[in-house]
Amino acid sequence: MMKSKMRKHSNSINGFILVELVVVLLIIVLLAAIILPKVVDEINIARSRAEIAETRTAMVGLQSIITFSYEDADRENGVKYFNNIDTYNIKLTEAGYEKIDKLTDEDVGKIENIILGIGDSSVQSFRYTTQRGSTVLYINGSYTVEKLYKVI
Repeated sequence: MMKSKMRKHSNSINGFILVELVVVLLIIVLLAAIILPKVVDEINIARSRAEIAETRTAMVGLQSIITFSYEDADRENGVKYFNNIDTYNIKLTEAGYEKIDKLTDEDVGKIENIILGIGDSSVQSFRYTTQRGSTVLYINGSYTVEKLYKVI
């Protein structure tokens, strides 16, 4: 009688068989393949928004020093902050970057191709390279991320 109980017990299977484990792993891989691209897209959207926020901060600082230079008719500071203040395509000097850093309380990236409006001192467009290496284009109130930095 003891031997028959042992035989019955040894014939029953406890645990998972290989096919069940493969099916479970396949389901996990399929779920990961569906979810991973969406997670990566959301991360890229968040990074783009962060870069645009940094560009907006730089825009505020840039517009401030341009406005101060024009409104105060302070040509000396205008020349100090910009290379060619009398044209509509201006370039920042090192002092200009330092002034923006001071106004915004953060280190700004590289600001290029600054175009001012004709007849006023408003910034119409510029290209901004963030501290992380992304490039954002500002044109008439609209921000476009041209190149997003890569996380390696």
